[in-house]
Amino acid sequence: MTSFHDTFQAALRRWGTRDAIVTDVKERVETACDHGSEPVRFYDVTFSTVGETRSVTLVIKIALHYEREILALLNSQGHRNIPLTYAEDLHTPIPMVMCQQHAGERRSLTSEEVRTIAHSLAMIHAMNRGDAHHLPGMRRLVSHTFLAWWRPIWQQALMDQSFVHEFGSYISEIEQAVVRFTYTLDRLWQEADSLTMLHTDLSLWHVLVDHNHLYIIDWDQARYGPWYLDLPNLFTLETVLAYYVGLCNAGIAPDMVTFLANFHATWSFVGLKYMIPSIQDWLHGERIQSRTDLHALLPRAIAHEAPSI
Repeated sequence: MTSFHDTFQAALRRWGTRDAIVTDVKERVETACDHGSEPVRFYDVTFSTVGETRSVTLVIKIALHYEREILALLNSQGHRNIPLTYAEDLHTPIPMVMCQQHAGERRSLTSEEVRTIAHSLAMIHAMNRGDAHHLPGMRRLVSHTFLAWWRPIWQQALMDQSFVHEFGSYISEIEQAVVRFTYTLDRLWQEADSLTMLHTDLSLWHVLVDHNHLYIIDWDQARYGPWYLDLPNLFTLETVLAYYVGLCNAGIAPDMVTFLANFHATWSFVGLKYMIPSIQDWLHGERIQSRTDLHALLPRAIAHEAPSI
């Protein structure tokens, strides 16, 4: 039996099946990788409880201390759309084993499911609003850290003749766009009323569905910053209104005009962020996919607002 037997049993007991006794574990052939290219493995776990035998699929990955803490906090807050997570050690600052419930598969979402995710995200933001001290090491998404990550790769791109030849028409507008974005980010930090825990990489890729229940996964890039940065990668100008309703249901009612203006002002974040990995691919010689991606991302990066409904 796998060496994760004790981990699975402890996880099941932590999650509410107090008398669970794991009787069999089978590793699935399928695997996946997380953001850091660490393998994610799936196991069919059979256990007994109160005289009956049950089975469940559980996930094992090696997670950084930061991600283990983030998920422990979200679980402690009772968010139903966060996978149940168990890590024996939340204190040792090195990568360690983490167990999660299997969160399902990726598929397109119905309009009702988008509303569900919008309300769930709004509740996460509301519960963590204005408190950067839940976790002592919570990383902050501020303009100087964003630029410290963004600008060196952009400067490398400007020195690459093939990049300049292909994308030169965007260069001036990208420079203007990053100034606009960092100005907006600084302003939102100064206003402070939208500061909260962020996922920062929230797209449909990180929403899984298991028997019609939705889960938001992969919180290893979580940051503290304005909630608007979590919105433009998942919501449109139409569907973001469901998030606004979720905030109102959580007791927060920002001015609608201001809310939509800030949504427009942060729309370029998706393009500015994801153009960097694509530029790195370009600089490393992977030109086919990166060319396609950059021709999609650069117009998004220079956009002044979200497209109309």
